[in-house]
Amino acid sequence: MVATVQVWVILTRDPQPSCLDQFLAYLSPAERHRSHSIRHALTQRNFLVGRGCLRYLLGRCLGQPPASLSFTYGPQGKPSLGPGNGGLEFNLSHSGDYVAIAIADRRVGIDLEQVRTQTALTALCKRFLSP
Repeated sequence: MVATVQVWVILTRDPQPSCLDQFLAYLSPAERHRSHSIRHALTQRNFLVGRGCLRYLLGRCLGQPPASLSFTYGPQGKPSLGPGNGGLEFNLSHSGDYVAIAIADRRVGIDLEQVRTQTALTALCKRFLSP
C-alpha cells in the first residue's frame, strides 16, 4: 500500500491582517494564550500562521471546522490529533519566514531549516570537529 502524503510550504512573511484574524479564530484558548505569550514577533507570527494553517488543512481533510479540532500532547509537547482523527498524522516545522506542514495516513515527519551564511566556519569546525 502506498502512503498518501500532502506537503505544504507556507511563506509567513507579511500575512494579511484578515488572515491572521482568521487563524487566531481557529486556535483553541490554550493556543491563543500561548500565541499571546510569545514575545519575539517572528516566532509569534510563525506559531500563529503555522497552527492556523495546520488547523485549516486538517479541518479540510476531515470535513470539520478548524476550531473544532482537538489535540493531545506527547511527553515532549508534540501535538497529535485527538480521538476521531480519521487516521491522519501530521508534522509541522518552521524556520525563518517559512512553515512546512506534512499530513499523511501514517506517521510522518518534516523538517525545514533556513540556510544561513556561516562566517566563522573555521572556528566552528575547530571547536566541534576532531582533526
